Amino acid sequence: MFRISIVILALLTLTGCFYQTVYKNSDKLVLNRLEEYVDLNKAQRAWVLDEVQKVQSWHQTRYFPTYLQWHSQLQTDWQNAGRSEIYSLSKEVRRHWFGLLQDLEPVIVEFLLSLDSVQRVQFIESIKEKMAEQLSTKEREERTKERFEKSLGRLSGKQLKIIKKHSESMSYYRQIRNLKNQKRLSEIETILLKNKPSDDDVKRLGALIVNNPNSRKEYHLKQREKRVLSQIDFLITLRDTLTAKQKQEFEEQLIEIGDILRVIQSTEL
Repeated sequence: MFRISIVILALLTLTGCFYQTVYKNSDKLVLNRLEEYVDLNKAQRAWVLDEVQKVQSWHQTRYFPTYLQWHSQLQTDWQNAGRSEIYSLSKEVRRHWFGLLQDLEPVIVEFLLSLDSVQRVQFIESIKEKMAEQLSTKEREERTKERFEKSLGRLSGKQLKIIKKHSESMSYYRQIRNLKNQKRLSEIETILLKNKPSDDDVKRLGALIVNNPNSRKEYHLKQREKRVLSQIDFLITLRDTLTAKQKQEFEEQLIEIGDILRVIQSTEL
């Protein structure tokens, strides 16, 4: 649910025409982002551009109808949906996210194995540096505040307190998630630094990338459910405080999101 929220908030900052241009050039944007982590050679750059274009083509056809369906559901139900309805949608979004990662797994594994020993070390070290750049609870609170202000306008004192309380309550779950991600990265590093990973190593590498929730321990699954439900309760509590003007602001944003999604879906790549 969080990942979809981030995408929606990013969409809000763009006009349809501009986003159409950005979407057409996603291959170059992905390449630029990758090269913030690792220096690629000419052949690798060409491979990345080609693979991203292939992924973009099937992703647009296969998944944008689903995104539009979610948007329609959100537009219709956002004011009245209860905890169970929102939780059901969040489960659907999670299933989509892990399904998408499974679709991408062969491409990601092939890319990682195409890196030479120097590139693999550089890539892993770059990820470690990014992971070390963790925001404080206060910084996360400010970022959350800014995101909601973009969608709702000026927030009341009561709303700011709700956001502050939620940010503080999420600190524990973030620490758990960070520890799990560090463990995953350590295992990925062990595999990539081998001279010749075995077939079992390659299979495990794909599993680590996808990080399927069904393979997690029961304790971790329960922690995830508690975190998701806590986020849903936060959204419902905040929703109940919205003024008529804030509701109107949000509905206008939803209309804009729908327009942008339709523009992207019809973009010729």
